[in-house]
Amino acid sequence: MNVNTKKWGIIGTIVVVVLIAIFMVTRPTRLSGKYVANTGSSLVFKGDKFEEFETS
Repeated sequence: MNVNTKKWGIIGTIVVVVLIAIFMVTRPTRLSGKYVANTGSSLVFKGDKFEEFETS
């Protein structure tokens, strides 16, 4: 294996790992939607806020 090829392989691997790390850190982790429990309570998520509802 050529030294130049080995060097570019290592650089490519590092670039891929850094890109995956950036994606994992910057991905959104916000919830959205309505979640209902068996007890009749439900939570509605909108961005960083949520509302709790209880049905009888």
